[in-house]
Amino acid sequence: VYGAINSNEGIGKLIISNPNGMLYDGANFTTVNDLHLTTQQLNAMYNNATGNVDINPSTVEAIKGIEIKNNSNFNVGGTFTIASPSINIVNSVIKATGAQGLRLVTQNGQDYLLCPTTSNNVNHQAVRLETVQVDGNVYVLAGEDIVKIVNGGTINGDLTVDTKGAVGLNYVSNGNKLD
Repeated sequence: VYGAINSNEGIGKLIISNPNGMLYDGANFTTVNDLHLTTQQLNAMYNNATGNVDINPSTVEAIKGIEIKNNSNFNVGGTFTIASPSINIVNSVIKATGAQGLRLVTQNGQDYLLCPTTSNNVNHQAVRLETVQVDGNVYVLAGEDIVKIVNGGTINGDLTVDTKGAVGLNYVSNGNKLD
């Protein structure tokens, strides 16, 4: 996505699922309520009795990631959840004013996500935030995976990281090398 996406008040929770991965490159995204991005394949069925759409995860593991970069600007009036095996947010601004703020989920079993770490114990970089401004609380659930915050940035809220993997909160990039 290189352009703008806007969601009005009529949508309580916007869910975007693409098993092939997602790239937001200089995108502007505004939604009044909750936003959920995932690379997990979902099964959606219209329920005639309730008039709602029932959404359930498939049993296929998610393998692709989500990348937000190049001055992308997300303004989410509710909770902003990203559920993917890898999440890369570089040089962008995220405002998430919902009760749970920005939730970055890479662990299996959470928010419709089955990721490749279910079949082995391989640690991989799950979340990378580089020169990012976040207005709102940030919660990272990364299982066994690596979480890195690179080249500073600003989090105007609380940061909670739940992982058994490595956490780097003050990495500095010198070209291709991280110190």
